[in-house]
Amino acid sequence: AKMVTAVATASVPKFTVVTGGSFGAGNYGMCGRAYSPRFLFMWPNARISVMGGEQAASVLATVKRD
Repeated sequence: AKMVTAVATASVPKFTVVTGGSFGAGNYGMCGRAYSPRFLFMWPNARISVMGGEQAASVLATVKRD
């Protein structure tokens, strides 16, 4: 919570570089697209997702079961 608050209230330009996988809350908390960084660069093999693969599979299994 402290990191999210720090990023949200920072008054300096925000720059984000993604070199691998960036998923879920970690993506959000480390100045992801939701924070509208001034510059966001991704390596050609980088991946961004709302949630990781294991978490998505668990959610889909729960929905299917119910």
